[in-house]
Amino acid sequence: MTTTKLKLKIKSTVLISALVVAILAVIISLSNLYLTGVVKWSNQNTNNTVTKKCVSNSQCRQVICPQVVGGNQPKCDLNTKACYCGGSCGDDYCDSVEKRDGTCPADCNKCSDNTLPGSCSVTKPLFCDNGNLIKKCNLCGCPTDQICQINGTCQVKMTTEAYFKFDYPPRPETFIFKLTDPVKIQQARDMLSSKTKMLQVMGKIIKEPAGYNPPWWFNLDPATINFFELAPEVCDAGIQYIQDHLQEACGSFLPDCLWCPWGSRLINEVKF
Repeated sequence: MTTTKLKLKIKSTVLISALVVAILAVIISLSNLYLTGVVKWSNQNTNNTVTKKCVSNSQCRQVICPQVVGGNQPKCDLNTKACYCGGSCGDDYCDSVEKRDGTCPADCNKCSDNTLPGSCSVTKPLFCDNGNLIKKCNLCGCPTDQICQINGTCQVKMTTEAYFKFDYPPRPETFIFKLTDPVKIQQARDMLSSKTKMLQVMGKIIKEPAGYNPPWWFNLDPATINFFELAPEVCDAGIQYIQDHLQEACGSFLPDCLWCPWGSRLINEVKF
């Protein structure tokens, strides 16, 4: 029994010794590999840098980086000589080293709407100038109905003509007239948007048809159109009534061709 126990003890000692030697060999091997740059450690600090010194990206190949955009590639920071987890230029993410060194304007100098630097935004006339959106209409253009100014901004075009429709309840007929005065055009738009009080339409009739106002054989002279709240009864008449008595107009009926339909109601602006 004693001999058997002694043999077992000797075998155990030999096995433990062999295991210790093997562990020491592995540690020494890993240490040598680390010093030659073959094995890199994956412990990182809060700045995404790895506590492994380097002079090239190849020395950081074994660094384990998280699989996230902008931080999934082991790289060498030539400034600090430390491995870090960063991105590649063009991945839409500006990592800390790219931002510090300005090595990737495409990622780091994007504007707030994701427009690339040196490019026009989808929102005219904005241009991305190193991360800042500026107005540059001479390069990026203007929205419809606006014109480019010398200072790079866009300004709404002064409308030279606009068309509006009114009716005369309870009759179903409608009538389209043209305005050429920017002030009156704005006044009509303000009434339609309830910015100002709704008034009635008045002006002098021309006894000939206008292409924008079928089926009527008369139209309103744009230069004479105004908006009113009170007007004499002698100039009041319905749309169909004027059509039916057009030959009599501009005499005893509608003197001086002035038409002021009391019940006229502006409906909408008409686009052609």
